[in-house]
Amino acid sequence: MKRIWSAIEPLLVFVASVVTIGFAWHQCADITSPEGRYILIAFLLLIVFLLLVIGSREFRYSRKSRYAEIVSSLNQIFFDIQAIASKPNATTEEIRLTCISVVNTLGNLLSLITATHVSACVKVMEGRAGQRSPTTRWKVLTLCRDDLSRDRERGRAVDLWIDQNTAFEEVLTAAGTPLKCFFANYLPWLRGYKNSSFEVYGLPSELPLPMIGDVIRNITWTLPYRSTIVAPIIPSPQQATSQEHALSGYLCVDSRSLGVFRRRFDIDVVTGVANCLYDVVHRYCVQTWAPGTALGRGEVEERT
Repeated sequence: MKRIWSAIEPLLVFVASVVTIGFAWHQCADITSPEGRYILIAFLLLIVFLLLVIGSREFRYSRKSRYAEIVSSLNQIFFDIQAIASKPNATTEEIRLTCISVVNTLGNLLSLITATHVSACVKVMEGRAGQRSPTTRWKVLTLCRDDLSRDRERGRAVDLWIDQNTAFEEVLTAAGTPLKCFFANYLPWLRGYKNSSFEVYGLPSELPLPMIGDVIRNITWTLPYRSTIVAPIIPSPQQATSQEHALSGYLCVDSRSLGVFRRRFDIDVVTGVANCLYDVVHRYCVQTWAPGTALGRGEVEERT
């Protein structure tokens, strides 16, 4: 009921204002006289002004009000992470199922905020943190996706090398700097953007013309998203001093629409969840690439 009232309240205020001004004008103005026509013009301008005020008010505050509605969802995310983190003998499958629940809830709450469909996934670094060196070429693997986007990669296997993906590369090289994450609301307009998925979906058209080339690239864009936030899943400053603790993966959210996310709030939502995920994702990586496992015995590709 409160949501319905908040939606119709501005409209009722607008109608009441127009009716009141209309009666006042009718009593004091004659449209057949020059003065009456001037008052009529002023009346119409006032209506336009009221429409602009109401529209700007809705644009500024309606989205902000939706952030209050996601508190319970965020609480559920943190509860799910805490439950699996407090279970010392949790298996990799249990961790994966918990991460699926987290990305489902995160995708739903960001969809509510943005009024668009938002997908979410967790990527993990291949290999153990202690193995990493400057000469190693690293890639990420998809740990899980939300239910509505889990078929996105089915039948589209591609190696997600970090140096072939702008988002992953920028976040990795920015470790220790104030940059929290990779934020892009207009990917088709981002010149030089690299993504391994172009190998599957194809490259958009490129024209060496300012503005026109960007418009053509947006029209021919092939990836299933145009806005994205990619946050690192990193240890706390205390844990980061250990060689075994380093960047474990990425939490990625995206949308098919342009200009979806807001820097002021959405970055904090995504990075907050990513930070909470570190302990369980790190445990998943340790168990998956333990020395005795098949993956743990595998060798990573070296740079040439």
